Amino acid sequence: MSLPSESARSAAGRATVGFLLLCGFYVVALAVAGVVGLLAYLVFQNSSSLGTTKAVYAAAALVAVIAGALWRSLRVPPFAPKGVAVTREEAPELWAEVEELAREADTRPPDEIRLDADFNAGVVEEAKALGLLGGRRHLSIGLPLALCLNASQLRAVLAHELGHFSASHTRLGVVNMRGGYAVGLLLRALRSRPYNPATWVFKGYALFYSAVSNAIRRSQELEADRIAAVAAGSSAMRSALRDMEAYSAGWQVFLSDYLHWSMAAGVRPKEPLSGFPLLVEARSTAIDAFYESRMREQRTGCHDSHPATLTRIAVLAGLPDGERAVDERPATALIDDFPVRRAEVERDWLGDESSALDWETAGAEAMDRRTAEAADRAYRALARAGGKEGATFDDFLTALEEASSRGPLAVEEYLDHLRTHHFPDEGAAALIARTARESGAMRYRLRWDAGIDAVGADGEPFPVEELAAVALDAGRGEAASLRPYLEALGVDVAKGVPSEGDTTAEATKERAELVAGLHRAKLGRKDVHLFVATTGLLFLPFARGLGRGDEELRILVDRAGSLRALAERDGAVWLPYEEIVSADMKLRLHLHVTFTTYDGRSFTVREKESGNDRIGDPVEVLGQLAVRHA
Repeated sequence: MSLPSESARSAAGRATVGFLLLCGFYVVALAVAGVVGLLAYLVFQNSSSLGTTKAVYAAAALVAVIAGALWRSLRVPPFAPKGVAVTREEAPELWAEVEELAREADTRPPDEIRLDADFNAGVVEEAKALGLLGGRRHLSIGLPLALCLNASQLRAVLAHELGHFSASHTRLGVVNMRGGYAVGLLLRALRSRPYNPATWVFKGYALFYSAVSNAIRRSQELEADRIAAVAAGSSAMRSALRDMEAYSAGWQVFLSDYLHWSMAAGVRPKEPLSGFPLLVEARSTAIDAFYESRMREQRTGCHDSHPATLTRIAVLAGLPDGERAVDERPATALIDDFPVRRAEVERDWLGDESSALDWETAGAEAMDRRTAEAADRAYRALARAGGKEGATFDDFLTALEEASSRGPLAVEEYLDHLRTHHFPDEGAAALIARTARESGAMRYRLRWDAGIDAVGADGEPFPVEELAAVALDAGRGEAASLRPYLEALGVDVAKGVPSEGDTTAEATKERAELVAGLHRAKLGRKDVHLFVATTGLLFLPFARGLGRGDEELRILVDRAGSLRALAERDGAVWLPYEEIVSADMKLRLHLHVTFTTYDGRSFTVREKESGNDRIGDPVEVLGQLAVRHA
């Protein structure tokens, strides 16, 4: 197949538009910088007041920001391929398929094929001279696609990607990538100046650039579809588009509700990709319903990089189907030694699996860990609320029974008292589930059609949420009956105790992840580095020498390996959010807030530096924390 001259002219025209868009960005940026500089000069020549001096400094800073972003945009980071490369010797059949499809698409085959764990396939060409000269070609194939498509569909997807090579889209992509990178750099540099007219100009150009460049991308997708229809068959491409649209939702559910959920609990499933086809099969009805609903709602917007799926399918419907027979084999048949390739990709993606568990065990173990963590938070809240060193599940039930004897209002007052001591929303359910689990009356079960559920010793659903509602719904007046309900289900209340060695400090350090940071702050009279984490605040004695500003904060975390390790250093102060009882925020130019803990300690935090010496927005996060505890 050869590319018609009309398509060739179209490709040349799109390349010209892309180049003009890129040049236009630099012209606009230089023009804005020039106008700002000229205005500052004229103002300075006609006035020498303090306000004028400040305005000139502000203009100079803006020009410096624009100049810096333009300079950085000239040096686009090199392409960094991901995934696992497969050679012709390792996968001769896969390479033969790709090279045959490249001949059908009338293009040079890729120089490298990589397998990865994305629900996608893609091509990249390391073109030179802004796309005028071709370069090394890369094809990536996501194994999740191979796990849910058939062989004909995967061939069509690969033909579509090779079609981007054939129509020179990947060369134009170099120009578009450079333009998008430059616009993004400048907008990020100006994000601290949202009300500056210069920012409005660049945001307007960014919207224009996005609309035009994405219109080009949409036409390229349709062109690659037509090439795929000739090379692999129109019906195969249409069905591939349909299934990819439908299964993409299943992939997101698989990642968020199963894989990432388990990994976040510290549990690595064995052969993780093997779970995806199981989910697709178990949720086929829901996936089909999602597809139908999405197709009714889907529209193509001016900033979308791809046309709506129904639009693409309608265009393909008018094209011939070709002579290739439908290959209903699983797409994995096209990838030599698929189990071996999959294991390599999984190791590259998630690391070593020496301590991994099979999916059934991993799901239950992850839920056990999450339940134990929530239960321990509830136990710590019970101890704080009761003014004791520790608390048990029996303490919780006894307090509920005592309050219930005085009426629903007393129960509600007790529950409110617990909440003021950071008793978690899921605390009652976690206490019940953890105690039932330790009693052997309940276990967790992974279900691909419904996540993780709790079942009793007889395999029937265990009513964790219903029992929690008995405890938390004061209006029902059933709190006193919770203990008999549990005992009837085989729950030994005496088993409800905190994890061994659990303390607020240790537990919150273990789960801490960095949210924001301030290079230099004051804790009382001491200069400190401030790290704002998901579970608390970390104050580290201030020291210079590792880098500048936020760079030094990142180096400290990277070298330590974790916030927990940093918190164990000499002089470090760790303040868990759980221990904060009140906050007093002063209305000053810079942050000034005092946190008080349940045991009477005070922590006064002040912002020492402003500007870019920070990670994220620590001032905003601390302000929100202060408001919650005001």
